[in-house]
Amino acid sequence: MNERLQRQVACIGEAKQKAISDASVVIVGMGGLGSVVAPQFAKMGIGQLTLVDRDVVKLNNLARQMYNDVDINKPKAVIAQERLKKINPDIKVNSVYADVDIMES
Repeated sequence: MNERLQRQVACIGEAKQKAISDASVVIVGMGGLGSVVAPQFAKMGIGQLTLVDRDVVKLNNLARQMYNDVDINKPKAVIAQERLKKINPDIKVNSVYADVDIMES
């Protein structure tokens, strides 16, 4: 098992860690909530993360989100993808710079 995850495996066991490593998660919205939970998924060793957001970083996002001044006017999903790969280069991270429209049926 990956040394990065040794302490986690000691707590939850290899079978549960394998389930986490095999899992895929989609986060729609990389604002206040998404930018907090996404790094935690990366640190847990989630297998694949897909980040979806239609917005760019704005100055008023910086106090509560994972972004910095140099990120202003850049797509949130793309910047988040870059950050998460630095947190855990072993996971797969995809970014989608798009709007999500949920239609009722």
